[in-house]
Amino acid sequence: MKKIYALIVLLLLSFAGYLYITNTPRDYTIEYNIINFRVREIYNHSLKNYIFLIEYEDITFPLIVLDQYSKARNLVSNIDKYEDEDTICIGVTVNDNLYPICHHEDSLIDFRLIPDFTEEIFPTLFIDHSEEVISTFESLKIYNYLDNSYYIWNYKGYYYINSEFKRTYNLIDTDNYNNALGHKINNFLITPNYDKKFYFNEYFILNNKNSELSSFKLGEEISYNSYYLGNYNDDVHLVDKKSKKQYKINIRRKRLQVIGTESRGGTWYNNGWESISLNRLVNREHSFIKDQIFNYELVDGTLYYLVDDFRIKVSSNEIKHIVYINHDEVYYIVNNILYMYSPYNGEVKLIESHEWNFNYQNKIFIFKWK
Repeated sequence: MKKIYALIVLLLLSFAGYLYITNTPRDYTIEYNIINFRVREIYNHSLKNYIFLIEYEDITFPLIVLDQYSKARNLVSNIDKYEDEDTICIGVTVNDNLYPICHHEDSLIDFRLIPDFTEEIFPTLFIDHSEEVISTFESLKIYNYLDNSYYIWNYKGYYYINSEFKRTYNLIDTDNYNNALGHKINNFLITPNYDKKFYFNEYFILNNKNSELSSFKLGEEISYNSYYLGNYNDDVHLVDKKSKKQYKINIRRKRLQVIGTESRGGTWYNNGWESISLNRLVNREHSFIKDQIFNYELVDGTLYYLVDDFRIKVSSNEIKHIVYINHDEVYYIVNNILYMYSPYNGEVKLIESHEWNFNYQNKIFIFKWK
C-alpha cells in the first residue's frame, strides 16, 4: 500500500512539474513555414513581447506583438500577400489579429504612408483623426488631444490643456527661454525656480493627477550647469557639473540626497546599477539605459520605428526633434506642429504653436489624461 501511495505522489508531483514547466513563460525562438514565407518566432520574457521575422524571397518583414504568453507555438496562423510594382505588403494574422507590414521602393514603410494602395487592402485599420483645428488656447491651435494632458512652457510657466480643461500656471517673474531643467517623472512635472541667478534651490512641482502646484525647498544650491541622468522608480538622478555632485531626488517625498561626489564617485543605470566616476559624468553627459519594447530613431530628419535590427519608416515629414517616447508612442516636432506616431494610430497632428518655429526643445511635457 505504501508503494502505491508513493507512486501516486510521484505521479502527481511529476504532473505538477509538467504543468509548471509548460505554462511558465520563458524565452524561446522557433522557425516554421507558412506557404512561401519563413517565420522566425521569438518570445522575450523580460520584455514580455513577441517578435516575428517573416522572410519572403530577399525581404524580411519584422513585427512586434504584445500578447499574453501562450504555451502554444507557431502563433502566425495566416499570411496574405499583396503586390503592386515596387510595393509588397503582407497581412499577418496572429491570435486572430491582423498586422500589416509593407516594403516600398526598397525600404520598410508604415502601411499608412502608401494609402493609394493600402486603403483598399486594410480599410478597417485606418483611424480617422482631425486635420482641422478643433480648439484654441492662447497662441495654441489644437487638432487632436488623444486623451493626453499637455504642459507647454510659455517662458514664465505652463499652458495646461486637455480635452476638458485649459489653464495657465505662472511660476516665475522673469522670462526663461530654455527651461533646460524642466523634467517629467511619473505623474510629476518639476521646474526650477529660475528667478534665482546662477543656481536654484527650489523646485515647483505640478502633480498631474490632481493639478496641484507645490514647491520643494532643496536645502542645496544646484547650478544651472546640470543635467538629468534619468528616472528610476520615484527618484530622478541629476548631475551638477559645476559642484561635481550627483543627486537623487525623490519628488513624492520631497527628499534630496547627495549620492555621488568627486572623491567617492557616482552611479549610473545601464540595465543594472554600475559605479562610475564623477569626472566621466561631468565630462560627457550620460543617460540611463533601460531595455524597452518600442524604440524609435531619428536619422537626417526621417523617423524610424525599430524592430530587432530593422528600420521601418513611419513619417514622410522632415522631423526636427523627438519630444517624448512613451511605450509605443513617439511625439515629435514638424515645423511648428507637434505630432504623435504609434503603430496603432499612425501619424496624428496634435498642437501648433508659432513659437516652435524657433524654440522647441524642452518646451512640451505630455501625460496621460484618461
